[in-house]
Formats: sequence, structure tokens, C-alpha cells
Amino acid sequence: MQDRSQVGLSRWGVAAAIAAGGLLVSALAIAVVIPHFNAGAESSFYGRYDAIGGSAGGIVKTAFTHPWTLFEQAFQHRDLHYLLHLLLPLSFLFVLSPLALVAFLPEAALNQLSATQTQTSIHFHYMAAAIPPLIAATVLGAAVLVRRYPARTGGILATAVAVAVLANWKLGAVPLWTVVPGGEDFQAHDWHVTAHDRIAEKAIALVPAGAVVSSTNVIGAHLSARRRVLSLPKLADATWVVADETRSSYADRVAPLPSVAALVRLRRNADWRLVFEDDGVLVFHRRSA
Repeated sequence: MQDRSQVGLSRWGVAAAIAAGGLLVSALAIAVVIPHFNAGAESSFYGRYDAIGGSAGGIVKTAFTHPWTLFEQAFQHRDLHYLLHLLLPLSFLFVLSPLALVAFLPEAALNQLSATQTQTSIHFHYMAAAIPPLIAATVLGAAVLVRRYPARTGGILATAVAVAVLANWKLGAVPLWTVVPGGEDFQAHDWHVTAHDRIAEKAIALVPAGAVVSSTNVIGAHLSARRRVLSLPKLADATWVVADETRSSYADRVAPLPSVAALVRLRRNADWRLVFEDDGVLVFHRRSA
């Protein structure tokens, strides 16, 4: 049988291999895959990291020349708020499994170094890759405590569950909490179909099923089943444009939305005809099509 030191070294070796593989895949994605499918250009998301270098190479350079800049960007008030919301519900048990927690660090850095505010909010999809390693680390951390204090297993687990329930009451996007005093009500009523939503449905119905369409972010979700959908301001070969001026994006951009300028240009462009306008929902059709 292997002794504990050998098992530990073996685990670290596996972890190092996984980390090296992750770095290799990331490098290929950044340097090869993204430019290949983006007409030779770098990722359009680099703008979110302008404050710390604006590119993978720029961030590495900043890390060596101005490391304090990275620290300042990663631990602003909103970042600390985000970490508290993300980690407190887990009772900080994950700290007892540092090896599993390592998988969380790259995603945390990606979000906290970004200037885009929704990347440091638990209410958006940027959390998707961060949650699994945290849950795994929490389970392993709880197991460490149970092994060390077997007589207190019930108390340890009851405390963790109580903290999770309380945190969910204060932070969880569960409609039930809206009827409990102090409960979270963020987007609790977003499932309601409004008059504005009905107008958007009518606008979308104007676009032929096989047509290439460009749309703003939010309304684009209702067009995503099509074979080819573009994101405004990209037009390319689109023959239709559907835009919602009232809810063009989920606030995931720092600069003013380029779609606003695109809509101004479309209104002035003789090649495009405005065929629908109601409650801020617009539909344009290319005349030459």
C-alpha cells in the first residue's frame, strides 16, 4: 500500500497535469481558435480588461510590471460584495479543501478582473463555471470536519444547512421568498408576460422563418432557434432587424451600447425600411432583399 505522502504527491501530480492541460487549451482558444473564427481579430471581450492590459499578453505584462493594479481591479467594493454573496452560503467549508478550490480561482479571476459589472453578480450566467468547483470543495471540506469531529457530525451538517437556507432567503432568486419578510425579490416577477412582451411577439412574427435576422440582446433570445441570427450592430447578410430600445441588453456592457448607434443609422439608411414600431420595439426590413 502507498503511504500518505505518496498518495499526496500522486494527487498533486494529477492536479498539475489538469492545470497544465487547462492552460494549453486556453492558450489555443485565445491564440488560434478565436482569431480563426473572428476574421483574424482578437476576442471582442478584451475591452472588459482594458484597465489591466486589454489582452492576454497585456494582462501577463501588468502582472509583472504593475501587480498592484491587478489587486486593485480584483478587489473593488463590488468584487468583495460578489465574493461574500457567492461564498457565505457555503459556510466557508471549501477552505478545508484547497486543492478542489484551485479550480475556482481561474473563473474568479476572470470575473473579478473584468470591468463589466454583471460578471461580479451572482444573478448572471458568469457564475456557471464557478459554482461546481465551489460545491465540490464544500462537500470535501465538510467531510474533513466530519472525519476530525465525528461526534459533532449532526451539528456541523445542521449548521451548514441552516446557513444555506438563510442565505437563500436573503439572496436566492426563488419567487416564494417575495412573500417572506426580507426575502430576495430580484427578478421574482420576470416570468410574467407583459403587454410589452406581447408587442415583441407580434414584431418577431413579422420575420420569415428562414430569414437571416440581426437583433438586440434581450429580444434575440426569442430568435435563437433560427439557423442564423446576428447580434446588433452586426448586419452582414441580415435582411431583417428586430430591436427593443427599452431593453436592448442585460446591462453587461461598460460602454454605451453600439446597437443604439446602429439603430440611428438604420433609420437614416434608405436601404432599410421601418415596418414596425410600437412601445420601443422596432422591425426593419432591407429594401434590396
